[in-house]
Amino acid sequence: MKNFKNLLLAGATALAAVVAPTMNVFAQEVTGTTEPTSATTDVKYLVEDSYKWSIHPEIDFGKNAGINQHVAKEGNNVQVTENIIPEGKKLNIKVAGSGDAGAFTITNGGTEVLAYHANNGGAEDIAVNGDVLNVNSGTNTGATTMKFTLDTTTKAAEVAGHYNGTLTYTASIINQ
Repeated sequence: MKNFKNLLLAGATALAAVVAPTMNVFAQEVTGTTEPTSATTDVKYLVEDSYKWSIHPEIDFGKNAGINQHVAKEGNNVQVTENIIPEGKKLNIKVAGSGDAGAFTITNGGTEVLAYHANNGGAEDIAVNGDVLNVNSGTNTGATTMKFTLDTTTKAAEVAGHYNGTLTYTASIINQ
């Protein structure tokens, strides 16, 4: 039984030597005399780039607002929940609509097109492909509440239909 235990222990030791990853460690040798000596060693740390952001799922202006109205929809958040980017850079989020040249418009699938405006709390509306939110490096989070205002038709009557469009938000890392 004792021989069996020794054989089992030897087999486990051999298996551990084969399975365990090897790691070479080289020491830096310094030879001195009566004079002071010095040596250096590298110290390293890595922080990988990453960011996370989210947008609102939809904008619903409701229904049957009438002619020549301005229907506001507030509380649509755009937020950055993680912002780990290089020094001197910022996370920039822009927005464009689905109309011609990125215009903020919705259509009923026919010829009727209604415009809307996007605002992130600033004094002026956001232009097509305009800035929604900027978060500088060294700042981990950021948020803005978007406000959208639909301009209904100025015709004598509204044109029936389901009006649809999309917003495209684009995030990129740019210089501060």
